[in-house]
Amino acid sequence: MHSQRKISKNMVMLVIAMIVFSADGVLLISHINVPQIQNSQSHEIIEHRSTSYWAKSYGTSDYDDFYSAVPTNNGYAITGTYSGNVSLTAIDDDGGVSWAKSYYMENSPTIGRSIGVTSSGQYTIAGSLYNGNDQDALVMMTTSNGNVKWVKKLSTSYDDMFYGSMVTGDDGNLLLGFEGGNGYDSVYVVKMDTSGNIIFDKAYSSNIDGNDMSGEAYSAVEVSDGYVIAALMRKGDTGITNVVVFKTDPNGLVQWAKEYNTTKDEHNVVIDKTSEGGFIVGATSEAFSATYDAWVMKLDSSGNIVWQYAYNTGDTDFIKSVRQTSDGGYVVAGYTDANGGGYRFWMMKLNSDGDIVWQKTYGGSNFDYSTDVHETSDGGYILFGDTYSFGAGERDGWVVKTDSNGYIDFNVDSNATIKDTSATKKATSVSPWSFDLSSESPSITVSTPQVTTNSIDPDVKTQSDSTIPEMSIVAVPIAAVAIVALLRRSEH
Repeated sequence: MHSQRKISKNMVMLVIAMIVFSADGVLLISHINVPQIQNSQSHEIIEHRSTSYWAKSYGTSDYDDFYSAVPTNNGYAITGTYSGNVSLTAIDDDGGVSWAKSYYMENSPTIGRSIGVTSSGQYTIAGSLYNGNDQDALVMMTTSNGNVKWVKKLSTSYDDMFYGSMVTGDDGNLLLGFEGGNGYDSVYVVKMDTSGNIIFDKAYSSNIDGNDMSGEAYSAVEVSDGYVIAALMRKGDTGITNVVVFKTDPNGLVQWAKEYNTTKDEHNVVIDKTSEGGFIVGATSEAFSATYDAWVMKLDSSGNIVWQYAYNTGDTDFIKSVRQTSDGGYVVAGYTDANGGGYRFWMMKLNSDGDIVWQKTYGGSNFDYSTDVHETSDGGYILFGDTYSFGAGERDGWVVKTDSNGYIDFNVDSNATIKDTSATKKATSVSPWSFDLSSESPSITVSTPQVTTNSIDPDVKTQSDSTIPEMSIVAVPIAAVAIVALLRRSEH
């Protein structure tokens, strides 16, 4: 017969029941001891969402690329190329291929560089078509299943290209790149409606002390009264390429323009909105060390710098994507050769002040280039790009899904590895310079190329496929805990 024990109200140690169930209902933890809890009425329910991590390559026996991705209702849509033709691949949240298509045009190589999705689930792809010695800007819209609705080619007598695009609030398209109609590259921005009709197109340029500034637009965000556009512009006298951010009204008319003038070249530039109403800008710079650095600036709503840092591993580091995360920080993606053996996917997590939280590379024994990143609904991150290390052909698209700390467990036989990098943060002291940016409507020929749509069955190879089980942690009220404790004591 077991003896009864009375439990005093002033017990110093209470047994708190922590009932933790996995997704399949298995009891993981029954109780833990916690010292001196005063409030017997308090309770908290914490749900830990499931997190998966995986890595897969997608390709044909030829050269294939993944350039840009957009979240969908059940996964991601990715544009790039399959065997030299614009591609569109739909994958689910676990990396399974829903469908994949390529678009053959005018017996010419084509590239999809940027993708957006409308409110009705249709896709817009922006890129370029190589036609003989010249390249033309290309934009197309498809249905949610990848069937072509329309295609437009925009051309001058020189090179033209779209590097970026975004779907606007009215489901139109803002297209970003350059046009060469004047014999030099002008920053080129086009607004189209959902039918591919041009609402406005503007070529932006400037002349400083008799020296023309030319360049390309790469990235943009929509604000309540227009657009904020990130570009690179070159000075005619020095040839140095620097970051430019400018604001337009809804019709493309410039409201302000600022150059972030360093003494050396910048390469590629991306922009995202911040929760405070400002912007986060990322670029690759040669100005702050003997190698290429990742350079990140936080701007206010007028383009003034809030903070700015260069991040350098000691080797060559490239930024291709930067986005604000749900915790108010930022995720930066690109590639670096910091760990030797060629370029690898590179991802850094920054806090809201630009401090490095963690940094990692992902890749194999060859070259792997990350070009886009998104935060996922389960709190992790997903990277998109190209791989020469894995896959079916010469070069394949590669997607790497990590947990919230950038972690992934690669399969041993894949020869893929994850490594920490040791980039340091260095404060930079660039001052923005306001300047006049003029615009004109260029002479552009718009045509409709013939398109042949091909269904693709890419060879999918898996480098990682693991899932952390969903767990629900419930801290029950102390009153209930006391009952549990009494029952346990009465059994002994």
